[in-house]
Amino acid sequence: MVTKTSEVNKVLICRHIGSIRIIVRIVTENTNPVDVLGQRFGNTELIKLDWHRLIIPEFIEKGIPSS
Repeated sequence: MVTKTSEVNKVLICRHIGSIRIIVRIVTENTNPVDVLGQRFGNTELIKLDWHRLIIPEFIEKGIPSS
């Protein structure tokens, strides 16, 4: 795992629900796929997440292996 640090105070991300689920999963370090896929967000919902470190998941860091 790779841990990145940053001095960024605020970030705004606007995306599709699938992308938001992955971002929330990464920030909250939730590794349960049932929880991640079960997340629901309302249309134009504002989500506030606080984090102190960002761990890049292996599948993003290394990329998806080719068949």
